[in-house]
Amino acid sequence: MSTVNQPGWIRRTVLSIDDRFETFKDRYALGCLRYSLAMVFFWFGIIKPLGMTPATMLVRETLSATPLLRAAVPFSIFISVLGWWEAVVGLGLLSRRTIHLAVGCMMVQMAATFVPLLVVPEVTFHSAPLVPTTPGFYVIKNFVLLSGGLVVASSYGGPGRQQGWNRPGLAAYARRAWEVTAPTPLGRLQRTSPRLLRAGLCLVFLWAGMLTLSGTGEMAGWIVTTVHPLAAPAVLIPLIGVLELSIGLCLLAERTTATAAYLVVVYLLLSLLPLLLRPSLVSNSTPIAVSFEGAYLIKDWVLVSAVLVLARPRGRPP
Repeated sequence: MSTVNQPGWIRRTVLSIDDRFETFKDRYALGCLRYSLAMVFFWFGIIKPLGMTPATMLVRETLSATPLLRAAVPFSIFISVLGWWEAVVGLGLLSRRTIHLAVGCMMVQMAATFVPLLVVPEVTFHSAPLVPTTPGFYVIKNFVLLSGGLVVASSYGGPGRQQGWNRPGLAAYARRAWEVTAPTPLGRLQRTSPRLLRAGLCLVFLWAGMLTLSGTGEMAGWIVTTVHPLAAPAVLIPLIGVLELSIGLCLLAERTTATAAYLVVVYLLLSLLPLLLRPSLVSNSTPIAVSFEGAYLIKDWVLVSAVLVLARPRGRPP
C-alpha cells in the first residue's frame, strides 16, 4: 500500500475498531458486570466452607476483635454461613427473577465486609488510613462490587421487563421494592447507583495509582515479577501507576469515560499476566483455592466490567 493511502487506511481501521468496541459495550457490558459479580460471589463464597479461602485470617482477626460476636458465633459456623450466603448471592444474580433479592442479600453481606477496616486496621493497612495491605485493598474494592450490584438491580428492574412481575412471592416483592421509580429508600438508592459506581471506581483507581507511583502498590510488583526480565521495573511500575491514575481521572467526567474504557482494557490485560503466567502466585493447592493476590486480581474483572457499563453509548435495555 502506498504511503499516500496509509493515513486513510489507518483512520478507517481505528474507526472500525471504535465502532465495534462501542457495539460491544452497548450489548454486553451490563451482562459482563452481572456475570462477573455472580462468578466472584459464588467462587469466593463456596471456598469458604471448604476451608480454601484466603479470607480465613481476616475473618478470624475480625472476630477476635469483636468479643460479642466471637462469643455468640463460633468461627467455623460464622465463616460457613458467610460463604454459603455469598454463594447464594452469586447464584441469585444468574436469574433475572432473583437479581433484586440477590442484591438485597449482597448489601447485608457487604456491610459486614467493611468491618475489618475499622476493627483490625493493623491487618488491613500498612499505615492507616492511606496505605492498605493486600487484604485491605481487597476489602476496599468491595465498594465497587456493591455499587455495581445496585446498577445491575436498577438495570433489570421495571414492570413488563420481567415475566412474573405481578406474581406473589418474595422475589416479586423484591423487584417492586427495587423499582427505580419507587418512592422507597431502595428506589432512591438505585437512582444514585451510577454515581456511586463512578465514585467507587475513581477512588480505587486513583488510590491504586498513587500507591503504585509511591512504590507501595503491590499489583505492579506482581506484574513486574511475572514479566521480568522482559521489562525493567523502573519503567514498568511508573507506567502502571500512570495507567491507573489516568483511568481514575478519565472517570471523573462523563465525556472522558469512553477513554477510560480503552485504558481499562489495557489494565485488564496487565492484570491477567500474573493469573496466566504465575499461577503459583494466585492459587494455592487447587485451582479454585485462590490466594489474596489472586482474589485481588480476579476482582479486577468486576472493575473492568463496571467501567465498560459507565462508558456505554446508549442505555440498551437488558
